[in-house]
Amino acid sequence: MDVREPDWAYVSRSLVKVLAVSAALFMALHMAEGLLRVFVDFGEERAARVRATAARIANPERRLDTWPNGSRVTEGINSLDWISDIDAKSVDEAQTVAEQDREIAERNRKTKEEARKIIRKLPQTLDALAVVDFTHAMTTEQLIAFNRRHELCGGADISYVYSLGYYDDSSDDPETSEVVWNRDLSEEHTVIPPQYQCETEPQIALAAFRRWVGLLDENDDLSEFDLYDWWLAGVAEQGVVYGLVVDRWKLPDLLPLLDDPKVRTITLADVAFDLGEIR
Repeated sequence: MDVREPDWAYVSRSLVKVLAVSAALFMALHMAEGLLRVFVDFGEERAARVRATAARIANPERRLDTWPNGSRVTEGINSLDWISDIDAKSVDEAQTVAEQDREIAERNRKTKEEARKIIRKLPQTLDALAVVDFTHAMTTEQLIAFNRRHELCGGADISYVYSLGYYDDSSDDPETSEVVWNRDLSEEHTVIPPQYQCETEPQIALAAFRRWVGLLDENDDLSEFDLYDWWLAGVAEQGVVYGLVVDRWKLPDLLPLLDDPKVRTITLADVAFDLGEIR
């Protein structure tokens, strides 16, 4: 019988290939499990993730608590319900359209000037959490054009106000929270971190918001956040943006936005020193 010595080099190469394929299969299964969690109901774990995202949507000002190396110097505003979509209907119906336009323009001018005074009085090295309030709600296409004018890039520091808060004690309609969305809010639902776009980020963000809303059903009770699946579905379908919430912006970077006619005003929700910049 011819007994020959095994080809150890061949055996080693085969073993390496087996290990490589096994590792690739493990990673693929791990990623598939993570992606399945987006579409499959995993019971209490899924409900907890949905509620966590809803809480962050309804309470954007709490993001300040995550500022690293930050020293807060003013108290935050706990609501964004002072954003307003001003149009001619909000003015006396007896006025002419021209008079209404002049009144709205004058109101906008005063609020912008007040915003400039506040921003310029503060130390310009401060980081800000602020709301950019649009004169009218913008479509995705209009917001992309706005971004291009100001060379804005989407990212974790810009969120989109898809709905304003609603409360009317004379109506049977339920109270609703503002809807402030950033793709980072749903990062926990996927193993793949968001790859932010630049000027076209509003388009990607809206698609992600609609995808998240599409996961909700009538069993997801979000009423403690004043959010409701049927109402969120309508907000997602409309898909307009009433304003931006900008996070960790330097104060001087806010001022150019006040020159845009589509911006009614900018309101500071909070400011802080970045202690990490101090050497």
